Amino acid sequence: MLGLLVHRPMSGYELLKDMDRNIRYFWAPARSQVYAILPRLVEQGLATARAVEQKERPDKTVYRLTRAGRDALDTWLAEPVEHDNRGHFLLKLFLSEHVRADVRPLIEERRTWARQRLGELRGLERQAERDGDTFHGVETLHHGIEQLRATVRWADAALRRLA
Repeated sequence: MLGLLVHRPMSGYELLKDMDRNIRYFWAPARSQVYAILPRLVEQGLATARAVEQKERPDKTVYRLTRAGRDALDTWLAEPVEHDNRGHFLLKLFLSEHVRADVRPLIEERRTWARQRLGELRGLERQAERDGDTFHGVETLHHGIEQLRATVRWADAALRRLA
């Protein structure tokens, strides 16, 4: 939520619309969760809330990121990425435009992780084929291998585009 409020002050409804437009394809918390989190951000001093009266619609509450909220966002973005959680990486990549001058280290780290994981899965693939594992098990490994190959290709291309 903090990462989306960095753009501009928003109501819960506006935040959800922003999420639908920008990040729902890789991270989609329940709508009820968004509405539950916003008041807690205010309680923690990470955001402020202002009631706004509306004539044609019900009144709304608009949330604004505080300096402490921005600091908390910066701290979270600086923490190590949980690469096994694809959404975690993509969320940090998406939000990093607001805090990082250079995303190369984040992308390089992702590529390194994918290459290491790819090596592990290729070893499992060789073992599965030697052991005569079922089609289903081997194809599951192949799926993982192809995803990791795609991640490496994407990282290489992204780094070229940054250059």
